[in-house]
Amino acid sequence: MVYKELADTLPSFYLDPEFFCPTIWSEVETLVYLVPPIGNDDHYLPHEDRDLSGLLPKLKKLIWIFDPSDIDPEAEGDQCNLHGEERQLLSELLAKNPELKLIIVNVGSANLRLMKGSREPFDEILCWYAEKFQDWYWDVLDSSSFYDDDEDDTKKTNYPYYLNVEEFVEREEWYEWFDPEEIIHWKRMNREIKKTIPKGEDVEE
Repeated sequence: MVYKELADTLPSFYLDPEFFCPTIWSEVETLVYLVPPIGNDDHYLPHEDRDLSGLLPKLKKLIWIFDPSDIDPEAEGDQCNLHGEERQLLSELLAKNPELKLIIVNVGSANLRLMKGSREPFDEILCWYAEKFQDWYWDVLDSSSFYDDDEDDTKKTNYPYYLNVEEFVEREEWYEWFDPEEIIHWKRMNREIKKTIPKGEDVEE
């Protein structure tokens, strides 16, 4: 199942039984979610009616892709940091589903959330994002009833896998969800984003 959020619409992350056929969603084992790498609003805020665990009881893999296809790389970002509210949704999802495989693709393109003067090489953006996400994830675990006090929590922790576009193509069955032209466009857009990094750093991939 592929679900795409558009950059020019109101928050559309409404995985609510009211809007979807439960007989279809209840059979989904792999969800590929495409999200524009901009914005820091309430698109992804968890809601009791949007609990992926309840809507997709057979979900085994979530592939969260930052999709730069429809974004102007020259536009100024409007944030002082690169983290969006998806961190809350994904952290809670991992905490509730320790067996779920979460793959986050193309984090480097989240540079578009930043003003052009603050953008960093893709590798540094990935390290920054992954470090902060791990902190948020542990905050969720510490504040929840996910573990018993006497339980060894190391047995149930789960972390995302981070892939750039090239690694995604090498390791995942991308051809089941996308045409080659879409992958080529992602790579082209990433090159354009890299050109906006100060001093021309990280232009080649």
